[in-house]
Amino acid sequence: MTNPIAKWRQRHRNPISFWLHVIGIPACFVAAPVLLILRHGWLALATFAGGYALQFIGHFVEGNRSGEEILVRRILGKKKLEDTMQRADIIAAARKLVKSFKGALAMGTVTPDGKPHLFWMGACVFQEPFTLYLVTSRESRKVSHIRSNRNVELLISKPDFSLSLTLSGVAEIEQTPARKKRVWEGVAASSRYFSGPDDPSFTVLKVQATQLRLWVDRTQHEPFVADL
Repeated sequence: MTNPIAKWRQRHRNPISFWLHVIGIPACFVAAPVLLILRHGWLALATFAGGYALQFIGHFVEGNRSGEEILVRRILGKKKLEDTMQRADIIAAARKLVKSFKGALAMGTVTPDGKPHLFWMGACVFQEPFTLYLVTSRESRKVSHIRSNRNVELLISKPDFSLSLTLSGVAEIEQTPARKKRVWEGVAASSRYFSGPDDPSFTVLKVQATQLRLWVDRTQHEPFVADL
């Protein structure tokens, strides 16, 4: 059985949220009842409301729902998002994120001795159906990893983590000159590191995704999973 204190602490990791609850909970359930017993009704009501306000502010800062809101949603019959999102919706949301993504992403590879390794990558070029092209150097470790083990993982997320996606797939070195030229044109930062698409060090990694895992809410514990 999960320790209720540990579970509560997990949902209140942000220091601001934690201390607002440390003040708000006693205000609601200690100070307010005492004031009510002492017949300070309006002061008790104000203390109770203020205590709850502090807690709701804490959850706003934390970026998750309060226990009371979760309970009310259950009573009103609000289904979990996991129960309402269909496979087509999951894939559409993932596709939209990848197409609009402009920042850095994380790429996981497998070393020759079987250990995981993580790299930061720049922008990618997306092609249907879930094929991504990324730029790197021929001398990079990720290239040597992919030559020995083609399995990779990509992590893409919005800056506020309100939408996050991991893609599992296989990678290969793209050799087609026309494709390399299109990727060069699609990834503007390439010119900072290479002289052009014909630069011997300019290497394009082609990643064909086979499965995606999507988080559409910062409070979502388990991802939506779709095979591609």
